[in-house]
Amino acid sequence: MKTFSFYSLLVAPLLILALLSKLGLIDATVFTVLLMLYVFVYHPTIVGKRLLAKYVIGKSEFAKTYIPLWNMQYYSEAFS
Repeated sequence: MKTFSFYSLLVAPLLILALLSKLGLIDATVFTVLLMLYVFVYHPTIVGKRLLAKYVIGKSEFAKTYIPLWNMQYYSEAFS
């Protein structure tokens, strides 16, 4: 996974969410639910796939990416 596409996959949903909120197309409850889905499901999945692609973690460790703050030990590998 190339660095630009990785960052695009991480930032685009947040920009879309902010835009929908700014335009008033979603209310605060929907915004909060979608933000929680992003934080606890989407972001760990994308970072886990990046770590798998860079051979930093194995497939058996992919499920651990959903544990909050577990990816912090691989911060430099994931975001470089």
